[in-house]
Amino acid sequence: MKKLLYLLSIVLLWFMMTYSSCLNNDDPEPGPGPDPDVPELSEEEKQVVRETYMNVANIVDELLLTDDPLAAFSSNLASVQSIDNVEDAFIEGEAMVVKFAKAGKIIWYASNDYIIPPYGGKGFEEFDDILERIPVGDSTALLLNQQAGDEGRPYCGQVINHVKAKFEKNNYTVTVKSGSAVDINLISSGFTGYGAYFFISHGVYAGGRTYIMTGQEPDENSILHLLLTDLFSDWYKDRIIIGGCKEKRGGQMKSVKFYCFSDKLISSIYPANSFPNSLIYLVACQGMKNTNLAQAYNNAGAGVVIGWDETNCLGQSSGKLLFNLMLGGMTVEKALAAMPAESKNDKCAVTAGANLIFYPSSGKDIVLVKDKEADIIINTPVNGETYAERVQTLDGYMSNVKLINSGVVELNGVPTTLTVVGDTNFSQPLLINNGNNTVKVTCEGTNIYDETVTKTKEITVIGELAPIDIFTELRWNTPAADVDFHLLKPGAGIGQLWTSDDCYYSNMNTTWGAFLDVDDVEGYGPEHITVPSATIEGDYTLCIHYYDDDGDGSTSGFVSVSVNNGEMQSFGPYSMSNSGADGSGDVWVVCTINFPSGDITPVNAYHNLGKSSRTIPAKR
Repeated sequence: MKKLLYLLSIVLLWFMMTYSSCLNNDDPEPGPGPDPDVPELSEEEKQVVRETYMNVANIVDELLLTDDPLAAFSSNLASVQSIDNVEDAFIEGEAMVVKFAKAGKIIWYASNDYIIPPYGGKGFEEFDDILERIPVGDSTALLLNQQAGDEGRPYCGQVINHVKAKFEKNNYTVTVKSGSAVDINLISSGFTGYGAYFFISHGVYAGGRTYIMTGQEPDENSILHLLLTDLFSDWYKDRIIIGGCKEKRGGQMKSVKFYCFSDKLISSIYPANSFPNSLIYLVACQGMKNTNLAQAYNNAGAGVVIGWDETNCLGQSSGKLLFNLMLGGMTVEKALAAMPAESKNDKCAVTAGANLIFYPSSGKDIVLVKDKEADIIINTPVNGETYAERVQTLDGYMSNVKLINSGVVELNGVPTTLTVVGDTNFSQPLLINNGNNTVKVTCEGTNIYDETVTKTKEITVIGELAPIDIFTELRWNTPAADVDFHLLKPGAGIGQLWTSDDCYYSNMNTTWGAFLDVDDVEGYGPEHITVPSATIEGDYTLCIHYYDDDGDGSTSGFVSVSVNNGEMQSFGPYSMSNSGADGSGDVWVVCTINFPSGDITPVNAYHNLGKSSRTIPAKR
């Protein structure tokens, strides 16, 4: 009996000790065993991967910093492929992709610059009466600027600040993360729970999926350390890679590496309902090349993901416009419909253009805020009417507001900044084409409750006009600067600018058939030069000149050209920073237009004529 009691006491003591140890939270819980799908590398094998990476990086880092990195990638691809322990290397889109034996990928990305369009400088919101509206699940917003460390991209921070103010005005709680704060830890653990996301980042598409860059840079002295240790399984399984792009650091262009994540990481860590019917907007190039990433977010609860199916340069500015519209009460579908056509089809890198799209289709009815009452009234031109004069006056007002803050008028797909007159009216000339013309006006206003209100109105007017041989249009993207339009008659070069051979602000009605409609001296344009009937054969030369920055600093010009009422061809943006009176400042030769053939030939030649030797005279 004593032996039995003794044995029982030993068993009880053992049980208590074991149970006590289980309650000790300081002891780590046993982790999962090794992943059978992931190889375990020896130290020697890890060193081989490191050395292979250095051999590749010594070549490709330099290629990335050349004037034409894609051409450099192509001419050096065979050299990279021949490096020992490179399992595969290929070029896809704007990227060089290198797969290492027994490891993952590294990508070098030839990123494009952003474009600030000549409209929407202050932002817009819009709404409409809709039967079904699906609100996001939380009045919080997470705004991410991965590109904050790039000195060449200050506009990204300006966009984030603008969108932050718009959200806060609508009683959202806003969190902003920039640069290195947009790290792998944030993406894998602190990313969920917000109602709306605005994510400025680079995106690289390779091998059937998009990789989104974080702002976390690997340790320069041991760039592969985490990938070969803590993150090796994620690297091997294509959840995490390193991507390189060029950024301006310390005044110099450098090849900078960042950790990137794919849809596989999102799918592996986030269960359903992690994103409360969220709206996620991705600036990233090719973020919606396929729906892998959007599906991963949607499976984790996101109501809609909006992004670009190809390489884009408008992602920041179009996202700003999209959120302005939605923070006025529009659904996703209505906001996209209200945006100018060229803000949704970006031709900066791909001939067919990058398209702004959303997934899933049911996300079309998602809204960020309730709608507000307002309307746009267009007095002239009259919807459905026919006009025999090319120049028409757009005249109207916005109802139920005390002030129009800003607006856009889009004529036949070409948007310009709306000219606001007084508090609630607008008026400006329109140059209509032969046949049907679509005029769309979008205004942002403030109502008596100090709420932001917007509305869009679209009308159609018909032109019964004689064919026009040459039609040209100039717009620019700053509010005060004065950019001038010039058309030189055949036989005249830039040496004949500001002469009788030049159609410009001091020779608006030429003796040889060209006409300048208006000299816009205070921002945005548009200006038009037309030749109704070209009587002189040869090459007409179209130019733009930076006359006066008026405190704006740099500006960018955008030009459109049409021959014989045909399809418009677009040129630019043309960056200009040196302004000056006649005979000085920046000049861009845009194109030549030949008659009688009608051929339009791009020139895109830049000339700096030096500083003005005198005070720039006012033209007003």
